[in-house]
Amino acid sequence: MPEILKVERILEYSKFPFNWYGIEVSLDDVKLGIQKGVVEVYERFPDRTIERLKDLKTKVWHIGRIIYFVNHPEKILPIGIKSHIISDGSLIPWIYDGNHRFMAAVVRGDEIIHGFYRGSTELLNYLKGVTSVKP
Repeated sequence: MPEILKVERILEYSKFPFNWYGIEVSLDDVKLGIQKGVVEVYERFPDRTIERLKDLKTKVWHIGRIIYFVNHPEKILPIGIKSHIISDGSLIPWIYDGNHRFMAAVVRGDEIIHGFYRGSTELLNYLKGVTSVKP
């Protein structure tokens, strides 16, 4: 069962631009793409790293993919997110599946996003808004 997560809480840890194998896309890139009428991309991003490396997508492709979810929020499936410990020992959420969907939720101004979560209950409770204490 997916969790209901607060977009603003995940956003506190997110570093933009997002980077897909050297292709960086910022929130401003997406907003500009919307203004310029970049075509939506329905095609899924390959699930397996080997397939991703064989068929690298362009920046416009990624922007189009995000725009697709901006325009079709009903197609936003739960993201995959887990807790990750970084070098200084801090606990952060890491989106391992659904960066395009998450960026679309941010651009849309959504307050929540559904996600399958693995990891620290302490971080989960913060992301859900159960607690205001940041782990």
